[in-house]
Amino acid sequence: MPFLASEASEYLVRAHQLGRLAHAFLITGPDGSGKLALAQEFYRTVNKVRDADRDPDFHLVQPESKSRRILVEQIRALEEELRMRSTTGKLKFGVIADADRMMPQSANAFLKTLEEPPNGSLLLLLTSLPEALLETIRSRCVVLALRSPSRRPLGVAERVLFDAVSQLTSERSWTVGSSLALARLFQDQLARFRDDIETEHDDRLKRESERYQNSTDGKWLNKKRAVLGCLLRAATSRREPHTLKEFWNGSVTRCGRVRVAERGTWTNTAKRPSVLPKRSRLVIS
Repeated sequence: MPFLASEASEYLVRAHQLGRLAHAFLITGPDGSGKLALAQEFYRTVNKVRDADRDPDFHLVQPESKSRRILVEQIRALEEELRMRSTTGKLKFGVIADADRMMPQSANAFLKTLEEPPNGSLLLLLTSLPEALLETIRSRCVVLALRSPSRRPLGVAERVLFDAVSQLTSERSWTVGSSLALARLFQDQLARFRDDIETEHDDRLKRESERYQNSTDGKWLNKKRAVLGCLLRAATSRREPHTLKEFWNGSVTRCGRVRVAERGTWTNTAKRPSVLPKRSRLVIS
């Protein structure tokens, strides 16, 4: 039975306290189920730190190339970091987000790490598509399945968008101008998402620059900028369709006059807009 992220966290903490923690976990679940948040929370609890992302023993690997693939060089770098002795005596975490994005060479390299896990380390694979992983990798991990909360509350930006859509759909007639206004609302929302992601990645680059500025040359900084640029594009491409689908099939249906069926067809009293945001048409069809 799938766990909520909070329930899974309690399970992991209890296993650690009893000395029964496996060396590798495969954490599965749909987008929004809290897989990465679970890994971060467990690290903070076990190692008694405030911020997992800023701690040197928390190693996160995620797709960085333009094709959004995890490369073999990333897996080898992770293995090298995990085999280094922790200076603080903490439990080292090797976390692979979107593990299903590993290239065949990457998966084979990681399989060797699973077969000979580094001492004092824990491996966490996060994915919403466990069937895409090698069977030999899945069989060496304890599977921990997560489920999404029943309903996620709307954020501030989403509430503004919801109120605006509600006002538009309360009009007696749907015109071309209404459709264009709806498209503009979604475009503005996506622009805000991108700005938030850019700010997050700028802060990350600043933190890592401060950490390594005295131990590396300028080439590292240029390479890291390129990597974060790829991450920005990948994060944006993941966030846009997920948010639009969630909002369009969930929040918009609460407006009363607009009801969207599972396959994107319009029903009940609403007239179908003549213009929909291009990306939303793609994700709900």
